[in-house]
Amino acid sequence: MHSLLTTVDILLSLLPDDVVRSIRGRLALKRGERAEVSVARTLKGYGWSCTRTRTGPIDVIAAKEGVVLLIQVKSGNAKVRPGEAKAIVKWAENFNANAEIWYIRSRHWQKRRIFARRANVSTGK
Repeated sequence: MHSLLTTVDILLSLLPDDVVRSIRGRLALKRGERAEVSVARTLKGYGWSCTRTRTGPIDVIAAKEGVVLLIQVKSGNAKVRPGEAKAIVKWAENFNANAEIWYIRSRHWQKRRIFARRANVSTGK
């Protein structure tokens, strides 16, 4: 695997910087989409009704037993920006929902609740 990464790095070094940024951006987007699908699949396994969003600060909307959960998913080294966190909380307030950020790091989930509106319903893990 290491030699493959080295080969990819060598090939990328031959391309213009803007092309490399575009390629890396698309790869990060695909990784994020896979993480969002994984979150929705995990929640569905615990009886939640889920959908993914395509725009805005919320990636997954889930509902169970009258509780709405708004989730921002971060994968790799991605971090939530302060303005993004405020927007997520605002959405949660408007929907009377709980808001969480789910991070996937080294194939392990970490959840952080940033806004709680209603009584907890177990999201599983």
